[in-house]
Amino acid sequence: MAVSEPVDASLAAVLSKVVSDGIIAPGFESGTAEVLSAKMGGRYVVFEARTDYEPPEWEHREVFGIRLAQEARRLAITAEVVAVSGSSRLPDKAVADLVLAMVTARYTQSNSVTYAKAGMVLGVGAGQQSRIDCTKVAGAKVDIWWLRRHDRMRSLTFKLSIRRQERINWQIRYIEGDMDPAEHDRFLKVLEVRPEALTAHERSTCLARLDEVALASDGYVPYRDNIDQEDVTIVVEVR
Repeated sequence: MAVSEPVDASLAAVLSKVVSDGIIAPGFESGTAEVLSAKMGGRYVVFEARTDYEPPEWEHREVFGIRLAQEARRLAITAEVVAVSGSSRLPDKAVADLVLAMVTARYTQSNSVTYAKAGMVLGVGAGQQSRIDCTKVAGAKVDIWWLRRHDRMRSLTFKLSIRRQERINWQIRYIEGDMDPAEHDRFLKVLEVRPEALTAHERSTCLARLDEVALASDGYVPYRDNIDQEDVTIVVEVR
């Protein structure tokens, strides 16, 4: 977990129930670091970030005896770098989502495409050889995030012994809809009531209501293929 503000008691209570291996934050209110460090039987890693840290001007990496160097990216990603062609103007919330998507793209492995909505990054496709594949991977994550809010998902009645992360995993597999018979039997055993299948019509109808999603790429998108792959609000290139 990477947090941009000091951790308070309410955030520590939430994070204590979320699966992760460690956290880095610019500060921790009294007692919160102790709450988090108790996770994983005391093996949870807690880092306090230095807010005054300035990265070096050059980044270096050595690969099989070859030393690579590149100048660090210094451009501040702010609302001022979001330019729109023509006379139209984006709403402030769209600009904020684009900034968030661009910052995320900067710090993920290239090729990278990121989706954001309402101040949240919903999907990241990173490390792919094709930027179209990045778009597909990130877009599939966004679809799953949205479909998890479908009434059919909310009505799944898991047994009380099933933990939160396991419930999420089963929701995703239920949405993906390609369980083999053995896996489907295991799925039914974690539920109190047998669910109906999520139909193709229900899926498409739900996804059609998803809008105002911003997309950013860590490189130039020269053709329409990425845009046609997913119906997105706008594309911004991070150079």
